[in-house]
Amino acid sequence: MLKRRNQIIFITLAVFEIFLPSILAGLCFVDDVQMFKGLLQMHDWNLKNVFTPGGLYYRPLLSLSFIMDKEFWLLNERVMHLENVFLHLFNVVLVYYLTLTLLPDHEKEESVLPLTAALCFGLHPINTEAVNWISGRADLMACTFVLLSTLYLVKFKKGNKKRFLVVSSLSLLLAVLSKEVAVALIPAVFLILIAYDRDNLTAEYDTDKTKHKLLPTFCLVLTILTVLLLTYFLFRSHFFSSDASSLRKTINKITTGPIQALFICLRAFGFYMKKIYIPFPLDFTIKEVDPLYELLALPFLLLCLLVAFKRTLLTALFTAGILLITPSLLIAFGNIAWMPYAERYLYVSSAFIIIPSAFYIRNKLEHFRSRTLIKAGVSAILIIMSVVTLDRNIYWKKTTACYKDVKWIVEK
Repeated sequence: MLKRRNQIIFITLAVFEIFLPSILAGLCFVDDVQMFKGLLQMHDWNLKNVFTPGGLYYRPLLSLSFIMDKEFWLLNERVMHLENVFLHLFNVVLVYYLTLTLLPDHEKEESVLPLTAALCFGLHPINTEAVNWISGRADLMACTFVLLSTLYLVKFKKGNKKRFLVVSSLSLLLAVLSKEVAVALIPAVFLILIAYDRDNLTAEYDTDKTKHKLLPTFCLVLTILTVLLLTYFLFRSHFFSSDASSLRKTINKITTGPIQALFICLRAFGFYMKKIYIPFPLDFTIKEVDPLYELLALPFLLLCLLVAFKRTLLTALFTAGILLITPSLLIAFGNIAWMPYAERYLYVSSAFIIIPSAFYIRNKLEHFRSRTLIKAGVSAILIIMSVVTLDRNIYWKKTTACYKDVKWIVEK
């Protein structure tokens, strides 16, 4: 078996090889072209303007990253694509270390589960859109800070070191400043804190000791999160002017037709859950989905409820993945974003669903005699994912080939 360091090298090479066409791609006609025009026409900027914008979205860290792209390499699209691939690779490595942290001590040396989970996330076809689309960096950045927040929260739970909690809280704030959907992780923070530290993941769980520490920990976490998020929302409400008509329309749809709104949410939820496990067919523009997904959502909802009540670290992570899907259900009403359904909406949540799914499948196959057959099956799945993702990246490169010259875009 490869050593941990060599596994990271293997992951790096695999991700870069599969996403090489993305680095060589041009601009997406949907959004990147307009964004480049706006950046090229912006001559003066300061941090106040970055953190006090107008419009519907409030993503100052994302905006700052694009401004830095202009200042350092004049919006070279290949460099910006490379940044997205680097962010994706970093997220893959974070999935690796989060999975490794969840393993019991006696498995940390030999288990290939971190490698498997990381490759499943890194090569999953559902994540190609977020990586290939330059504007999709919002999902990549949010995922980076959400994974960091979760990793250090798990480390805090295992070691009870307050500095881990501080890093986790600050990372969550940075995630929210990258993309608003990161707010959905907050309920999962408390689920992780109350989770039983067992499920074949750690040493013997000391119930009395944990209950004794739970209340002050809860109070500390609640205080830190409250201060950080109040600062965020007060800052945003005071300085940020937003055209809330799209949000108002969505709320009106929900309040005037709650039954219909419920079915819209069920349809979207069933669609996204199916996409994580069976991503085909892949499509950049998804305006409508089959109403039969409403029926598919019901067993998934039942599964989520059963999982949530188990109160282990793995089930808390799975629930976090489900919670991170919920903001996309509002987009399905068709008023907030230009595309009501999109594969990139699953980028952050897929990391949290893949990890516990990998543990669950591993546990189910523990007593299966043919280890060679298991390895062959996992390898076959990863090869299929790699081929599909590579094909998807090549397709993206071909469709953006006509947007390589930024000067041509400005002139047009």
